Amino acid sequence: MSDWGFLLSRRWAGYLALTVVFAIVCCCLGAWQLARRAEALTEVSRIDANYDAEPVAIDEALPEPGEFDEDLKWLPVAVSGEWMPEEEVLVRNRPYSGATGYEVITPFRLDDGTVFMIDRGWVSAPVDGTAVDVPPFPTAGSRSPLG
Repeated sequence: MSDWGFLLSRRWAGYLALTVVFAIVCCCLGAWQLARRAEALTEVSRIDANYDAEPVAIDEALPEPGEFDEDLKWLPVAVSGEWMPEEEVLVRNRPYSGATGYEVITPFRLDDGTVFMIDRGWVSAPVDGTAVDVPPFPTAGSRSPLG
């Protein structure tokens, strides 16, 4: 029995305490990962349900501009109005697939006067210092402004 007496030393008690703390931390991180997976699956199912749906009127998808239902993410909407190209903004230094470029943000004024900022997508930064080549505005019925 004296061969196992070292287990009662302070050093071994410290190792045991460290092992218990490590096990608790691993259990908490595992629960966190499972919660993240559930959130990801919810988002994927939302995209699957809404992405290829027929466009709905903006008033139906967003009755109050200050309120937004998470279940309507990725739902195509039909809007009527005009682009405001004079207010277009290029947000620089936006990475995409290992390259740097710009996000093209263009205001869109609805017929009722409400203005939405539309992220028309990413364009690559020119390497030769020339002007950024921003694609033209989408036409009626188009679903993807920058293709």
